[in-house]
Amino acid sequence: MDEKALLKMLIKKLGSGIAKFKVQIATYGIRIDLVFEKKNEVWLINAKKKLSYIAVGQILAHKEIYQMRLSPQKELKLGIVCNQGHLAPERICRDKDIEVFIFPKKN
Repeated sequence: MDEKALLKMLIKKLGSGIAKFKVQIATYGIRIDLVFEKKNEVWLINAKKKLSYIAVGQILAHKEIYQMRLSPQKELKLGIVCNQGHLAPERICRDKDIEVFIFPKKN
């Protein structure tokens, strides 16, 4: 399953809201895979085939840049959607309040 398909599955799970794909948050090309705005919160989501330390670092960096650039008024929530988890990065995600959404590939 590609990253776009993962994002579409996640949007269904998150419910009603406004989805914006590949949102540029800095002039030097930094993009968030999905910004999903709900009534009282904004989700920043990265999509990866496999959860990794790099994915965790990216979403944390995206949050900092998003806050500096856009000063959001709603609560920010972080998420990574993937086909496959990984135990150590999942622990870090729990500690950093990053939601991990795993949609395994269907055979």
